[in-house]
Amino acid sequence: MRKSAGSDTLDSFAGQMVEKLSYDATETDFVLMFHRIVAEYPESMKKMVHESSLAMRGTPGQTSATALTVGKPLAIAAQLLLDGAIHKKGVVRPITHDIYQPMTRALADAGIKMLETEREV
Repeated sequence: MRKSAGSDTLDSFAGQMVEKLSYDATETDFVLMFHRIVAEYPESMKKMVHESSLAMRGTPGQTSATALTVGKPLAIAAQLLLDGAIHKKGVVRPITHDIYQPMTRALADAGIKMLETEREV
């Protein structure tokens, strides 16, 4: 297969990025996610605050937290598709029970779990 004219430049740039942006053996990353949703329920006159958070640190010399929190959900979704657990076709957002429930269970089994709280205000 013949390389395109720009591929040498792209390969060189990619090599520079790997060299400059790779973690040292003692370095790691940290993923922090926080969501707060304030919901008002007119029928009950209640106002609730729902919070969800995730804090995950990568392991030095091993897998980064970013790689885990990006790669694991994709791998789990692919496995669910292959297993026939997801029946929808095309680009699908994980906002229905049939998709997000098995995914959140599998993510929790893999150690990726949001801490969720709710309180009335």
